[in-house]
Amino acid sequence: MNQPAPQLFWGQTNTGRVIRFRSDVPNNLVRDIIQTMDINDPSKQLANVINVLEKDKGISGFWIGPAYVFNKIVTEYTDATLVTEDNKFCLEHGFSSLLSELKFREPCYMVTENNIAVSVCFSARNSDKASEAGMTTLEDYRGKGYAARVSSS
Repeated sequence: MNQPAPQLFWGQTNTGRVIRFRSDVPNNLVRDIIQTMDINDPSKQLANVINVLEKDKGISGFWIGPAYVFNKIVTEYTDATLVTEDNKFCLEHGFSSLLSELKFREPCYMVTENNIAVSVCFSARNSDKASEAGMTTLEDYRGKGYAARVSSS
């Protein structure tokens, strides 16, 4: 299941804004969205961008959440395990929704504690030009380095 990239990726970093548009987004729409983002009131930026996209073709999906870049490449040993038919039962406790999508999310790696997956890294989007990893960690295990461990596989 190769999902297309989003029409718009809008990230905010400590060094500024990162904006990327899918290749089929018309130039006039790109211009309108960028102009909308340049208003001074940040509380209105998102609403205005949504309005511009709705006027064009509508929005079929929407995601807000953290995205991370690992600037340091970890090359030492990792304890992440490739999810296979033999060990996918470890996902049942915290990642049951991933089980039904597993064949579309391969490769998928996990870090486990007591045979329970506590952090997973999987293929969120894959095409001939680029791939995107999805990663999540169970709430009780966050802030303890599991994301770095599972994503270094």
